[in-house]
Amino acid sequence: MPRSFAALVCVAALAAVGCSREGADRKPEGSGSRPAITANAPGASTAPGVAAFTPETPGPAGDAFFDPPAPLPQLKPGDVIRYRPFDIPQGFLDGAAKEVVVMYATTGYDGKPVATTGVVHLPPGPAPAGGRPVVTSNHGTTGEAPICGPSRGWWAKTGIFDNQEDFESLTESLLKRGFAVVEPDYLGLGATGTPHAYLYGKSVAYSTLDLIRAARNLDPGVGKTSFFTGGSQGGHAALFSAHYAPEYAPELDVKGVIAEAPAVGMDFMADMIAEGSETTAPYIGIFLGLVRAADIAERDTIQIEKFLTPDAIAFTRTRPSNEQCMGGGGEAPKPDNVLLPGADLGPINTYLKANATSSVKLRVPVLVAQGDKDILSSMNRSMAEGLCQNGMSVEFKAYAEGEHTLGPLLTADGTAWIMARLNGEPPTNACVF
Repeated sequence: MPRSFAALVCVAALAAVGCSREGADRKPEGSGSRPAITANAPGASTAPGVAAFTPETPGPAGDAFFDPPAPLPQLKPGDVIRYRPFDIPQGFLDGAAKEVVVMYATTGYDGKPVATTGVVHLPPGPAPAGGRPVVTSNHGTTGEAPICGPSRGWWAKTGIFDNQEDFESLTESLLKRGFAVVEPDYLGLGATGTPHAYLYGKSVAYSTLDLIRAARNLDPGVGKTSFFTGGSQGGHAALFSAHYAPEYAPELDVKGVIAEAPAVGMDFMADMIAEGSETTAPYIGIFLGLVRAADIAERDTIQIEKFLTPDAIAFTRTRPSNEQCMGGGGEAPKPDNVLLPGADLGPINTYLKANATSSVKLRVPVLVAQGDKDILSSMNRSMAEGLCQNGMSVEFKAYAEGEHTLGPLLTADGTAWIMARLNGEPPTNACVF
């Protein structure tokens, strides 16, 4: 199998199979209970570099919560716009004392403030000196519309459940050890008004970093020490969060990243589609989904009219998945009706390579966890090896019985790895393959 085709198959697995599942091991609807949530209202911001802002609380009831105020107030990244109790039992973390869904400010595609959403889970008891460490739980592929944000509970209402439940065993383990847990929806998911650019590294990183800032504004007991974790699309988001943290959120003390089966292979997709063979047909929709992200995030640079056919442009900009979650992609154009003859693919190739996990530059240790039964396994091993060759500290851990999501297989190892980094211990198996 050519390398480019293998790469495309790997990315296809993300959106089609590995990032969602139905029914299995779901928590019973309506199960669990939480005490009344009284997150600390920030009379003034507590995160360094974030201006004081008084949020609207409690936020509006129902779906109106996710509609940002218009016009948006003058805000800085991490400012809390509104919050309310998180009320979806399937999304509760066992052991959490407070759980809130929060709308907060992040940086949009044009560099201006924009609203996004996420969930903050806080453990019981007083915070230690220096504040609680915080760990992100970055979700896998859910879709492209605002209703697809995990904080809105689309999976609980429809019976579809993304890979977050598999990953919760790790974050619950850390919460029980005193960590605050934050779960970003990502820009364009959850809050309305802004489209979602799938696998656009900068926006998922900014959404993640600003949710940590928002958590610190909600509760001054949340500290600066931070870890990023996530699976599939969330693994990609975790890696890019660490990549952008030094320049975008330098006040945070980032200690490490766990990326479970992160999205790989997008850097080869345009060239593969250019082959035009029938074997590419099942993957054209995914390629155009990434082109849609480029069209959203960097339209002036990418200019899709210069390389896509009219039918491909129409699919990219109006396809049904913009209005629903998993399984809403519609019928993609045929392989010979995607790219214009002789099209210059330079700009889109540059974009895809810049947003591939192989391009990140990291200053902190990384654990890439991967199931051997997952089609991504060999690609992620190669990605990890490449990062090591570029001077980064990356440990690759394979699980023989693991699939695309590892669930409890990762809990003990992941917890031990993070606690070791928290205690200042250097990695022992970095760049050993």
